[in-house]
Amino acid sequence: TPVPSNEDTEHHRQFSKDKGNEVDESRYAKTIRRYGVGQYVLISNHNLSEGTNSLVNRYGFPEGGGGALTPEQRRGPYIYLLAQVKSVHFEEDAQYYTVSRCDNEYEQRADAGWMEPITDPTGIEAAKI
Repeated sequence: TPVPSNEDTEHHRQFSKDKGNEVDESRYAKTIRRYGVGQYVLISNHNLSEGTNSLVNRYGFPEGGGGALTPEQRRGPYIYLLAQVKSVHFEEDAQYYTVSRCDNEYEQRADAGWMEPITDPTGIEAAKI
């Protein structure tokens, strides 16, 4: 795992002040992954309706278990929605994706920083329900 330089850390702190001038290190430490067309992913904070019944945890399981086998698979938070990558786009400084939400089949933009991989077929199937 690469270790950020002091310059990177200071730059991050300068632009990520939270309430009380605390730094949100969880966002900084996240690894940005690349995804391929056809791959299932979990998306968060992308126009998710608060009333949707399709929110799942990072393993793809809805609140209440829905096929989860372990206590870890039954743990929240339930802030993700299953989507499938439809296309990959490249901008000058960033890469982003068009994904199709599995709850309503709407296509929307998704940035890698707000996407999580999901590879467990059981979790994918549970998230589709």
